[in-house]
Amino acid sequence: MVMVTSAEFVRQFGTYQRKVQREEVAVTSYGKVVGYYVSAEDFEILQQAKAARQAYHPGELTEDMWADIDRAEPSAEAHKLDHLMGGAE
Repeated sequence: MVMVTSAEFVRQFGTYQRKVQREEVAVTSYGKVVGYYVSAEDFEILQQAKAARQAYHPGELTEDMWADIDRAEPSAEAHKLDHLMGGAE
């Protein structure tokens, strides 16, 4: 990841606009990172990941979501933790 001061980022925006296609750019001010410049493609990936992790109140769940929950099965890894809840191993 490239690190650059905010002043340098502003002066050389065109350079960082090209660099961000290859790697993220951390922008600093007074020695602290104040933001990141990422490519449009990386931003879309981040937005999709964020949307996939959205939390819902039970009242907000759709019928399809409830059906998915009903069909869900715990993984073999999860079964190894049953003893922590007082269940059989």
